Amino acid sequence: MKKLVTTLLFISPLALTGCVIAVDGDGEHYSRDSWEVRQENNRTIITGLNLNQSIDLVKSKLGTPDFYEVYKNQGKQMQILFYRTHKISSDSKTTKDECHFLKFEDSKLIAIGNGANLSKHL
Repeated sequence: MKKLVTTLLFISPLALTGCVIAVDGDGEHYSRDSWEVRQENNRTIITGLNLNQSIDLVKSKLGTPDFYEVYKNQGKQMQILFYRTHKISSDSKTTKDECHFLKFEDSKLIAIGNGANLSKHL
């Protein structure tokens, strides 16, 4: 019996290990998921963009887009970047209608809009 109690005392700390929660100190985003923070940051940055900004500048501010399209139209290169800005369904998948698009012509920003309305800008 004494050996059993000693063994249990030795093993119990291993069984009681749990999660560690990292705290960054400001308390602002404890209850918010990272995708919510990312969406809010994307909206904030997008509202500060100006037409004619370069694609390189925009990508440096927003990072890698959720979706990317490129094509030629009348000899000009068109690029469309999609960044998630709002949630429509809780399926854990990002779709273009949950994004804002940024349309570039020859690497200059020419249009910003809701991903669901992209066809109006093609």
